[in-house]
Order: sequence, then structure tokens, then C-alpha cells
Amino acid sequence: VHGRIPPAGKDSIVGRIYRAGGGAKGQCASRTLSELKTTIPLVDKVFNLEASRGGADAEAIANVATSGPLRIKSRDRAVTVEDYEWLAREAAGEVAKSRCLALTRADSLTGENRQGTDPGWITVIIVPYGEEDQPLPTENLLNTVKDFLTARSLATLSNRIDVIGPRYVAIDVAAEVIPLRIEEAKAVEKRVFDKLRAFLHPLSGGPDGEGWEFGRAMYLSEVGAVVQGTVGVDRVRNLSIRKSGSDQSQESIAMGSNDLAASGHHTIVATGA
Repeated sequence: VHGRIPPAGKDSIVGRIYRAGGGAKGQCASRTLSELKTTIPLVDKVFNLEASRGGADAEAIANVATSGPLRIKSRDRAVTVEDYEWLAREAAGEVAKSRCLALTRADSLTGENRQGTDPGWITVIIVPYGEEDQPLPTENLLNTVKDFLTARSLATLSNRIDVIGPRYVAIDVAAEVIPLRIEEAKAVEKRVFDKLRAFLHPLSGGPDGEGWEFGRAMYLSEVGAVVQGTVGVDRVRNLSIRKSGSDQSQESIAMGSNDLAASGHHTIVATGA
């Protein structure tokens, strides 16, 4: 239909782009691809070391009310901070969250989250979809977003755009709970642990289930509400939160403006009254 018929023979056709359907559900976990389609001498078995990435579900109809005006506003050009954040998500369906830092180089984001001191530079932080506690973008995704943004930016910014992954602040929770039924202690411990992991997930956690915003502080009271609201918990006797790696418990954990909360290591103990 388009062009000449490729000549017969081995390696006469090269696929430049490969896409497969299925969305996020079509992605394979590590060590799940283990079937050899053809035998290979001296090869006994095969498996994939890494999980597949890149699958994204179609945009929900409910999101069009938000994405539509942003598409019209940006006109496929990156000018404002909002344009960069929007186009970063347009660059690849697997980008779930983005944050643009004007006048900032990635190398300057250390210690106190220094920002706004590098004229002519743009840094974009991206978070990919993922069920792991701290989803991180692959090198390929970072390059894809960077190339996409560079092609839509001013010529003066062609070599001054950094695209990086997020910096997570893991939150450790320690809780002693009293179950309604002592014989269900182990089950209650697991429920509390799972609820905390879900609540602290950067993309699907938070009070409203929409994830955490960059720089959003974490409060002991809201973590306590999650533990107390777990099925099978009668009451909470002791509860503390801290940054992973710290020995100091806090009533609230402040975040840097470019930090993102995530689930850390939790110690849950269910005891009798």
C-alpha cells in the first residue's frame, strides 16, 4: 500500500517503533516471561530480569474537562511553568505527576532544595505510574520527556532543560493497636500495614486518594485516623511517625518544596487490652 515490497530474505524488515495494547494491565512483572518460542542450542530456559514498563491506560472521560483546556492553552508549546508540567504528562502516558522548577538546574537541587538561582534553566520533575512505594522513571522515560519538551521550547532552552525523577521522603510509622478480637491480632497487623502503605503512596494515597502533592507535610493526626479506621482495630495505644533514618518522632513532618512523601518501614504490633 505504501512503497515497495521489501525484498525476500533475512532481516529485510526493521521495526523502528513497537507498540502493544493492553494498557497498564498488559505489563509483565519480572520473571514472568519464560517461554522460548523456538529452541536455541545450549539455552535451557529464559526469563525477564526487569518488569515491562510504558503501558498506560486510555484517558478517562472525566479527565477531559481538565486536559482539554490545557491542550488549548499550551498549543503544543512550552512557555509557562504550567505548560511544561502539562506537556511533560503529554510526552508519555506513563507520566502520572510532574513539577516544573523555573530558573533551576537539577544539580542545584541538593540540601535545602535550592531553587530559582540559575537563569535560563528549567528543571522538570516527573513521577511515573507504579504500584511500588516509590515509583521512579527509567532513563528512557527521562530522555523521552526531555526530547519532547526540548522540541516545544524556545531555541535558547534547547540545552538547558533537565528532567529528573522525584526525591522521596519515606515516612516510618510505629503503632501499637488493640484489636477487637485478640485471636485476629496477626490479621489486624497486616490490615493496618497495608492501609498505611496505601495511604502513603505518592500517587494513589492521601486523604482523598488522589496522591500527595510536592511539599505537602505529613501529620500524626491523619496517620492516626488511618490506623484507627482499620477494620478490626478497637483503639490505638501508641503511635509515632518519623522520617526514615531518623530516631526522632514528630507530630508533623515538614517537606521541602520539591519533596514527595512515600511509605517507609512500619512496625505494627497488635496486643491485648
